[in-house]
Amino acid sequence: AASDVYKRQGKREGKIEGKMEAKIELIIKKYKKGCSAEETADMLEEPINLMRQIYEMLDQYTPDYDVEKIYKGLLEKAILPV
Repeated sequence: AASDVYKRQGKREGKIEGKMEAKIELIIKKYKKGCSAEETADMLEEPINLMRQIYEMLDQYTPDYDVEKIYKGLLEKAILPV
């Protein structure tokens, strides 16, 4: 049924969102420790350009670092894939 398709899609999106929020939390830890975007990108094996954009977003959310707001902001700016 169509409702099952939507449920599966919702679960998948929820898993992706959860993974991205966990990754953002990890990036925040590196950011707070004073790691550069380049160092963090290297440690997490992520593209440097992506990490720089995330770091710019973190600068805007200092000092409360609301992971959900950061995630939504990254999606709105099309920095993260949907």
